[in-house]
Amino acid sequence: MKSYESKEFLIARLKTKKYFEIAKEFGISKTTIQRNLNKFGLTKRRRKWPKKEITLLKKTYGVERKLKCLFPSRTTIGLY
Repeated sequence: MKSYESKEFLIARLKTKKYFEIAKEFGISKTTIQRNLNKFGLTKRRRKWPKKEITLLKKTYGVERKLKCLFPSRTTIGLY
């Protein structure tokens, strides 16, 4: 088993490095590290936008506005 496929290894490395730095260190893709992080439950789930909020935002601000400025802690993935 490769070291980056171990939960303990990933937990220890993530204290000092970002996932893409770990990928670069081993010469593998970021997706490989992300897949292992997901496998071990080491990632945060994205908070989805409720349909009520999406409808209100589209009605009030339109789809072309930069919503990231209004909601800096939210992702706009799945909004459109």
